[in-house]
Amino acid sequence: MLDIVAIGEAMFELSQLPDSPGHWLEGFGGDTLNMLIAAQRAGATTGFLSALGDDEFGNAIFSLMTREAVDCQAVERSACAPTGIYFIHHDHNGHRFSYRRKGSAASQMQASRWLHAPASRWLYASGISQAISPSCRALVQEAFTSALPGCQRAYDLNFRSKLWSPEHAYQALVELAPFIDVLLPSLDDVGALAKRPDISIEDALHWLDQFSIREVVLRCGPKGAVLTERLGNAARRLQAIPGHPVNAVDATGAGDCFNGNFLAARLRGSSPAEAAHEANQAAAQSTLTYGAIASFPYRSSLKP
Repeated sequence: MLDIVAIGEAMFELSQLPDSPGHWLEGFGGDTLNMLIAAQRAGATTGFLSALGDDEFGNAIFSLMTREAVDCQAVERSACAPTGIYFIHHDHNGHRFSYRRKGSAASQMQASRWLHAPASRWLYASGISQAISPSCRALVQEAFTSALPGCQRAYDLNFRSKLWSPEHAYQALVELAPFIDVLLPSLDDVGALAKRPDISIEDALHWLDQFSIREVVLRCGPKGAVLTERLGNAARRLQAIPGHPVNAVDATGAGDCFNGNFLAARLRGSSPAEAAHEANQAAAQSTLTYGAIASFPYRSSLKP
């Protein structure tokens, strides 16, 4: 049995180099693949339920997963649909994404694909997993409602306005919430769904209370994270987890790195607070270089 299986899309990444106009750094991404590799480097065993085009980009991603020891038995290869690609643009406002993923192989997965998923201790998906197509939304719903007893389910909001509206994302969360054991949202994503871009941490936690999810880890960027655990029908325990100050150059994939390290630590028996501390450190370290996966640390490089 694997530790973690994720549902989603892997993509080929081209990251603009700010100091070298016209030059791009090749890499790999896709939030769920990012999380899996972060978790794998932190000591977990992982597998992917996905699809890739039978093309050069798909070959490169498949080779990456093989090198990183991510189980690929449930990754389908399609001769009729391409592998998705995305671009990262950097400017004074940070980083921006543009995508070439319409009609991609992963977006055409059906709910029946869940039957091909290997058994695991944790199941993971995100708002992007649901938003890439209606059939993928149905797949995530089927997976979370049909997970075997003892399999815990983690979910990251990861809202993308280019994929769907806040209303659609909110409704998808409402449908999935009864089956989520651990919710891993960012403060920005809560603000987007609540239609309050400048939402405070306190108000974000209050907004999340409506879903009655047992455990919530609210990621707050450089400020760290806030952990809440439900103790009953209404009571909750709240703990602030401080951030790790660094001279960040690129936050691409930092949230995915956090999630992967958090779940890997939980699998080793760490408490939620201990896992969040370790995940904060790994995420901060991942912002020190450009790109997503290439920047993710191995657990051996983290300070005890």
